[in-house]
This record gives sequence, C-alpha cells and structure tokens, in this order.
Amino acid sequence: MTVPIGGPDAAFSMEKEEFTAMVNSIRNVEKALGDIITENNVRSVRSGYGLHPKNLFQLIGKKVNCNLEKGIRMSYDYVG
Repeated sequence: MTVPIGGPDAAFSMEKEEFTAMVNSIRNVEKALGDIITENNVRSVRSGYGLHPKNLFQLIGKKVNCNLEKGIRMSYDYVG
C-alpha cells in the first residue's frame, strides 16, 4: 500500500507500478520503430551473399525498417 504524499498534483500523479508500465511500453515502441545497427548485431560472414563486406561500416548507426531474423543476409532494402 502506497501512502499518498499530497500536494496539488497528487490526484493525477502516477504510482511506481504505473510509471514502470509506461517505461516498458515506451521501450517496446522504440523497438517497433526500428533497431539501430551496431557492430554487435551485424557482421560479415561470407562474400557473395548480401552486402559486400566493404559496406559493413556504412550500416553502423542506421535503423532497420523491418524485423530481421538472426543470420539474414543484409540488404539496403532493410535500412531506412
């Protein structure tokens, strides 16, 4: 049970659990809007498939525009 603190905004202030739920919802929306490509989530495995390895670092910092499964061959079509 939370003890009300009072004050003029107490009637519409969030409880701790409500704030936590809001933050979690925001994080889910951020994920839905597109993950940012980092050196930790993209790599060059074999030449001849997907983007050429020389283009790898051009992707760093960009956002993907769709859900990608691990191991998928990268394409500029996924960057937006």
